[in-house]
Formats: sequence, structure tokens, C-alpha cells
Amino acid sequence: MSYPKPFLDEIRARVPLSDVVGKRVRLQRAGHEFKGCCPFHKEKTPSFTLNDQKGFYHCFGCGAHGDVINFLMENDRQSFPEAVETLAGLAGLEVPKPTPEQQQRYEKQDQSLVILDAAAKYFTEQLYRAENHLALSYMQNRGLSSAVLKRFRVGYAPAEGDKFITAMTAQGYKLPEMEKLGLVRKSRKNDGSYYPFFRERIIFPVADARGRVVAFGGRVLPEHYGGPSAAGGKTPPKYLNSPDHDLFHKGRMLYGLIGDVRKAAASGQPLAIVEGYMDVISLAQYGYQAAVAPLGTALTETQVEEAWKMIHVDGMKAPVLCFDGDEAGRRAASRSLERVLPILKPDHSVRFVFLPEGHDPDTLVQEKGRAGFEAFLNNPVNLFDMMWEEETQRRNLTTPEAAAGFKNALLTRAKQIADRDIQSLFVRQVEKNFRDLFYQNTQNGRNFGKQGKTWNGKNGQFSHQGGKKNRFAKNDGSIRPLYMPVRRAPEAARVREQILVVTLLNYPELFEEFGEIFGMLPAKTQEFEALRHDIVDLLSGDPEMDGTALQQALAARGHSALLRKVLDDSIYLHAGFARPGQDLNAVREGWQDTLSFMQQQG
Repeated sequence: MSYPKPFLDEIRARVPLSDVVGKRVRLQRAGHEFKGCCPFHKEKTPSFTLNDQKGFYHCFGCGAHGDVINFLMENDRQSFPEAVETLAGLAGLEVPKPTPEQQQRYEKQDQSLVILDAAAKYFTEQLYRAENHLALSYMQNRGLSSAVLKRFRVGYAPAEGDKFITAMTAQGYKLPEMEKLGLVRKSRKNDGSYYPFFRERIIFPVADARGRVVAFGGRVLPEHYGGPSAAGGKTPPKYLNSPDHDLFHKGRMLYGLIGDVRKAAASGQPLAIVEGYMDVISLAQYGYQAAVAPLGTALTETQVEEAWKMIHVDGMKAPVLCFDGDEAGRRAASRSLERVLPILKPDHSVRFVFLPEGHDPDTLVQEKGRAGFEAFLNNPVNLFDMMWEEETQRRNLTTPEAAAGFKNALLTRAKQIADRDIQSLFVRQVEKNFRDLFYQNTQNGRNFGKQGKTWNGKNGQFSHQGGKKNRFAKNDGSIRPLYMPVRRAPEAARVREQILVVTLLNYPELFEEFGEIFGMLPAKTQEFEALRHDIVDLLSGDPEMDGTALQQALAARGHSALLRKVLDDSIYLHAGFARPGQDLNAVREGWQDTLSFMQQQG
């Protein structure tokens, strides 16, 4: 049942959260807040806080989060209408009664939810029936346990369509009602018969924000697991989603809300937006719960806004968009960037991660485990850097007019942002980066691309420079061009040394080739000397150590703070090749170029 928003706001304003919670939990005042032991999980040290002014509670232990209505629903097991009535009584307010039309609509919605839940139960039961053992084997052979399958209510729609219709109508559900919910369709035979929309597919129930099943997704089984034959060239679509109806709009919802994603996101796990159902479930199987996915469509603005609502932390709310590292993944990321730019608002953004080519979250977590997935997730590209990368990747900045076009394209993108403050800051950052890139060294001449010629910022002409190598125009195949803005000598030396360190932290397999040179370089700055010494020591002792293990070992030696500093995203603006997930040949070439430049500068 729905209530007018002003009425619910009045309830929240009149009934202090601490009054309701304080009758059930022993609370202690802590400044403007209250603290106590969480009622939703066992703990000895209080991690449950609430704030009357903000009107919400939050547990830093289990991630429980909500307002006074949520608290009664979760703690007292009241339904939404029951919680509203309880609080209205405490507030001295009369609960508004729905009009006959509203009441009819509520009853229709309630009946629809009952039908959809009954369908979910039917599909789940079918997955575990003996005659459908191939469907269950397929899911288990993908590394999924019965526990995680049941948590997400995964099921199976058998090929025999009459079974579903018989089971549902036997419970009193009418075919026209099921048709409106996308569960059945009318036969083309014009004989009044119906057939199930989902047949011979693994079924993934889709839940709304309150955990109620509102739709389904279906994946066809491979032929060797009893799926349809590809003979004759006719193959059904791999995935099929419920059509939109009154309770379900695929462009507005995210898959995964049926699991523990809200608690995980509230407890601090970065919220990952992945591609599909199997990615979400596989990540949950390996312990990563904070993952959701769009429903067979490109990510929409509404879905991004829904993701923001799931992150209950003060400060920046920035879900991580995960893409395959191939060309299709890059195109999908570009589309997402264009959709997100106009809706940016203070403390609300997104970040980007590109997985190794040939991997999606499902295959990556099975091969590398949760830690392997988190290693990528914890090193994302922020939105501004992604915008900058896209433009540098698609352009050959070898002439002044090309550079001007590059700047114009970036400013055009920045001006898509509706929020004036963010737009202004993006424009200023574009102009600053552009000045760093092109104007800081115009007195000495900036090489724009023709070998042996340099663009002179004073007279606007190319002049000959002998055979000097053009470093700026070099295309190393990485996301960003290998280029470092000219800085004062101490700062430039620090950045170049940082690039060498970061590259080996992310690609320790290069140590065998470059370790001796790296270890013998004279220190340019003191802050990296101890870190570099320990990198050499660790990789000399264990050449097979990967990047994650190396960083963990360095942290154990007391380098945690410095690691956070040197691995800051800003370094990739100067050395895109050093970012995880790049082509190893491009990384090797970039490292060598940086080393050569350091040696030339003495």
C-alpha cells in the first residue's frame, strides 16, 4: 500500500527515531548521535548509531541502515502498513484512507505480487526435480553452490509448457492476469490457448527495492546440458527478460537486490555494477556481495541514480562500473560515460574498471578469487580521467589544430553536466591539464609530432630540431599517451621515479628483466628509497610473486601509507601504461621510456 509522501514525512518529523529505537535498544548519547549494540546482529562493542536530525540509523558492523519505518519493519517484523499505523498512532495522526480507485489499484498490485511469487516458487522447485538434473548440473558446474542458488531463488523453466500453466491455474491464478505480468502469452493458433513465456531456461527472479519478485530473466541452456539444438541455424536468444508491466520497468531496476547487496554496500564494500546475472551470483559465491547488474540493457540514468541510493555513506557515492577489457567493453563504457555526465551532482559520480581481455567478473572471480576481483575494483578510473582517456585514445595529437580540437571536445563534454558547480570545476580541470600538457614548455618548444620539427609557441611555426626524438607523439598502445608534463626538476624527478615504482608494483613480472637496473638507479627522492629497497628484496626472494601479494608484503613491512600515496589515480594521468590490465609490451616500452628520460636528465 502507498501513502502520500507529505504524510510519511510528517510521521518521520513527529516521531524521534531515538524514542522508538530506545524502547528496544539501550542507547548512549555521543554528541549529536546515539550509540548502542546493534539489534540486527550479535556484538559486544557498539557499532550501531542513529541520528535524530538526519532521521536514520546505521550499523557499521552488519550494514543495517534505514529510517524509523524501516526499523519497525526489520526489528518488529511489521509490514509497511503496520509500521505506518504504529507510528501514526505515536504521532497523533490519522492514517489517510485510500480512494476506491486507489484501493482497487493496491489490491491489484498485491495480487500481482502473489502471482509472481508463486511463479518464482514453481521455477525454484523445478530446478531440483530429478528430471531436470541437467539444469542443476549446469549451474553447479559453473561453481555455484546450492546455498547461493537458493539465496537468489534461481530456478528452471522446463520445456513442457503445460506443466507451468497447470500448476499456476490449479492455485486459482487466471491466465489473463499472468499474461499482463509476462508469464504467459496467447497462442497464435487463435484457439484461446496460452503458452509459457519462459521455457527450457535457467530462471533468475528479479526483485524490487523491497525484495519482492516483480519479474524474471531466463538463460537458455547449452545444447550439451539439454538445451535447444542449433541445427538448422535457428537458435533462441541467450537471455530473455520479462516484458515491462505495472510493477517492472527494466530500464529503472537493477538485478541483485534479492541478495545481501544493500547490507554489503552499506558496510563499505564498493558497489560494483557488472554486466549480467551470472556475474552477480558468482561474485556472491566468492563472498563479494555488493554487486548489481542492469537487466539486459545498457546502463540507464535511472539505474545509476538507484545505485547511488544504495550507498549509505557520508561523502562520495561512486559505484564502480565493471567492463570487459575488449573493444566492446570500451564502447559500453563510453556509452555509460555519456549517460552519467548530465546527471552528476555533488558527491555523486561513477568510476570505471576494465577487466583483462577475455574475462568478465564471473570468469575472473573463479580464476583469481575474490581478492583477484577486488584488486581491479580497488584501482578504478575516476570519471574525469575516463573522459580524458577517451579523447586522448581516439586522437593523434601531433599538430596545434589537433590539440585545439582535443580541448574543444573535452569542453563540449564537460558542458553536458547540468550541475553548474561541477561543470565549472570540470572546465577548469580541462583547462589546467591542457596548459600542463601544451603550454608549460612553449619557451623551449613543444614537439607536436613530425620527427625533427618542433612547434614553437612564440612564433606559431614549426622549426627544425635536428633528429631529436618526438616523445609526445609516441603511441605506446596504452590508454593514455606516454607523456609527462614538464615540471620543475625536483617534482619531475619524483613523478618519474613514482612511475617506475608503480609499474613494478602492478607488473612485478617485469622485475626479472629490469630488476637489476631498478635496484642500481641513484635515488632521486628519499621517500621512495626504502620502498624500492624492499621491492627489490621481496622480488629477488620470490620472482613468482604477483602484484597483490607484493603490495600485501610491502604493507606488512610498514609501507601502507606510502603505497596509498604512490598508487593514487593521479599518477596514471602521466603514465597510462602503468595501470593494471594493460598490454604487457606497452607496459615494458613505457617503463623503458621513463627510465631513458630519467637517465637523460641525469
